Amino acid sequence: MKRSNKFQLGGVFALLIGGGAYPNYLKAQPRERPSDLTLANIEAMALHLFHPVLGRQNLSLPAPKLPNSPTVK
Repeated sequence: MKRSNKFQLGGVFALLIGGGAYPNYLKAQPRERPSDLTLANIEAMALHLFHPVLGRQNLSLPAPKLPNSPTVK
């Protein structure tokens, strides 16, 4: 085997080892739990977007049609 081929093969192995180690490193990092205020804000935004009366007044998208729900004009 030529010397340049050995270097290329070694480089490929180094990339494979490094490429496998990086996702494991990211997976091992601790994550903080979102605060209750953040979760409440996300829930409020979701309710505002998908509620047939409160949401979608200022959006160009039509409100979703739900059974037995009042319509917004």
